[in-house]
Amino acid sequence: EIRYGMNIQDYEIPGIIKNGLRKYPEESAAIIKEVMMNHVEEIKRVAKVNKWNVDNLDIMFIGGTSITLYDQLKKLFPNGELSDDPVNDNAKGFYKVGEMIYEKDF
Repeated sequence: EIRYGMNIQDYEIPGIIKNGLRKYPEESAAIIKEVMMNHVEEIKRVAKVNKWNVDNLDIMFIGGTSITLYDQLKKLFPNGELSDDPVNDNAKGFYKVGEMIYEKDF
């Protein structure tokens, strides 16, 4: 159901996640918060399906989205910590994989 008739562009999403919609600030903030929590709950569900003992593991939040989802992640993974450089962690990891695959010093 389309309720708001808005044409939201990709470049607007980070600001909307952070601040909500100007026209519907309270309602949009509640929806965004719910969607973010549902996403983190799905992460935890998949981890448990894969037999990860998430309540006892040391967990590191990586990737740029972990900054956005930090509050929700901490609620469901209280023993988790944000890495020192979450935005670049994936690139650094792929670089190391490339070194291992191609056995070269870059």
